[in-house]
Amino acid sequence: MQQHRTFIPLLLALIVGFLTLLGTRSMLVRGAASAPDTPLLTYPAFPPTPTPGQSPALASALPTIAPTDLLADWQAIDAPTTLPGEGGRWLVRDIGIVQAGTHPADNISPRITMLISPNAATAIQVAVYDQYNGTAGLISHYHNNSFYRLRVQRDGESSITATVLLEKVIDGKTRILAQETQLALPRYTWQTLRLAMEGTTLVARLDDQILARVTDAEPLPTGRVGLLTRALGGIRFDQVVVEEVQP
Repeated sequence: MQQHRTFIPLLLALIVGFLTLLGTRSMLVRGAASAPDTPLLTYPAFPPTPTPGQSPALASALPTIAPTDLLADWQAIDAPTTLPGEGGRWLVRDIGIVQAGTHPADNISPRITMLISPNAATAIQVAVYDQYNGTAGLISHYHNNSFYRLRVQRDGESSITATVLLEKVIDGKTRILAQETQLALPRYTWQTLRLAMEGTTLVARLDDQILARVTDAEPLPTGRVGLLTRALGGIRFDQVVVEEVQP
């Protein structure tokens, strides 16, 4: 009789424990079914890898300059000037020319860095892919630290608009010739920039759109042309075409 009295409470305790376990499992299943599908880890957004851009079409149908030839023949110049070995880094990568910060490796700077052609030209055109730099531009009439400068500057890190500046620089002093704000500028796509002297008028274009058209009352003499950006990395140039002055 004593054994039955001991066994009954034990049996009841086992039954209660089993029912409690079933109830807990049911609540967990319902909770999992109602919870939203959220990833365990959230990865930061990163600019997509660019694919080759469309070939720019110049009226003269001149061939593009091979990236290796461009990097070998063109001169890297920073503004303001830097000490030897501390200027902007320009590299040949799988897709064209890449701006990769400054020397030594892995440093960056907001200063302007340029690649200037060895010969005088009347026009330059290039395909540009901006990953996160924010500034792309062209140089023309470069001679003794005087030149025309086209800058397209994104209005913010994630902005889809930009400010356009067409400037005249004489011995380091800058004068704005034309300016446009709130230019629509899609992100993560190849775009074509062109800067050319057409007759006596300096014309800047983005794809098929005219950004600025200026006739300078005191034009600079014909000079070298070039690429421009900031020494922050995150930008690619490809399909470079120049119209050199014929001897």
